[in-house]
Amino acid sequence: MVYLLLSSCFLAYLHSYCYQNAVFTIMQPLVEIKKNGTMALFELTPLKKREFIFSMLLLRTIYTLIWVIILIGILLMLGTIQISQLFLFFVVVLFGMFMVFTFGILLSTFFNSVEVAGAWGGFIIVFIYIFSGHGGMLPNVKGFMKTVSQFNPFTYLNQALQQVVFKDITIAFPLYVNMLIVIGAGLIFIIVSVKTFKWKLEV
Repeated sequence: MVYLLLSSCFLAYLHSYCYQNAVFTIMQPLVEIKKNGTMALFELTPLKKREFIFSMLLLRTIYTLIWVIILIGILLMLGTIQISQLFLFFVVVLFGMFMVFTFGILLSTFFNSVEVAGAWGGFIIVFIYIFSGHGGMLPNVKGFMKTVSQFNPFTYLNQALQQVVFKDITIAFPLYVNMLIVIGAGLIFIIVSVKTFKWKLEV
């Protein structure tokens, strides 16, 4: 019982942390440096948009992985997660961060105001969190909420992590299908981001 509680809290916190990173340390700062003209200076350099985007992804991934490793060390000492689960867990987390962080970059291309980006970002975090089945409520919802959840790629990231951490959990799709959806969504986000990304605000 304690194992299930700690594991559930860990997954919920991991998701929340990544979502907040995507909005408040990727989307908002990109809008800010675009608004104040700093990003426009990159147009004068040989740096390409896709190189800038991938550098942002790499930086946030490394930073988040350090935090994840520290947290997993604590969970290993508590016996909440097993060593045999670590490799698969890291693979799922890496692809999950790829999807979540590319989503943050994609969101930055739609906003010209830091304040508006922050307000919408908070709403988007709550929306994603509710409609991706956190708290075990996805199997219990019906109608509109279930339909939205099924079209939400973050639902499949949540389910993939649950499949790795909880041994006897029943999920609609096998792990590899969930991961294919996560990777596919991440690729769509990054392709659209590169196409729509601008160095400066459009007046």
